[in-house]
Amino acid sequence: MNKKVSLLSVILFISMLSCTIFTACDKDTNCYLDVLVVDETSRAPIPNAKITISQNGGSVHDEGVTNAEGIYQTHFSAPAVVNINAVLDMENAGERRGSNAVRLVEGEVKTVTIPMPAEIFY
Repeated sequence: MNKKVSLLSVILFISMLSCTIFTACDKDTNCYLDVLVVDETSRAPIPNAKITISQNGGSVHDEGVTNAEGIYQTHFSAPAVVNINAVLDMENAGERRGSNAVRLVEGEVKTVTIPMPAEIFY
């Protein structure tokens, strides 16, 4: 009887250990980022703003353009502190600019809002 109990205990222990190991492998280690660009005054979303995301060293990690809802979504494979710049080209009238920064965390979605002032830069 003791051999059966011991064998059952070993099998149960191995089963629990393997479940722990295999579920840990499924952990999402990506860092997700949603950038929302809005007008500073009206808070209306700004589509077609060019987004540039870089780390403190200045190397570009990602670039894209906001969709019709003023959102750009991306993800990174490791945590980091990133700077986010948004530029809206006003054709021949100059451009509007806004920026923000965020710390990306493993397995989390960070939403960053960039209010864009009405001021136009030439």
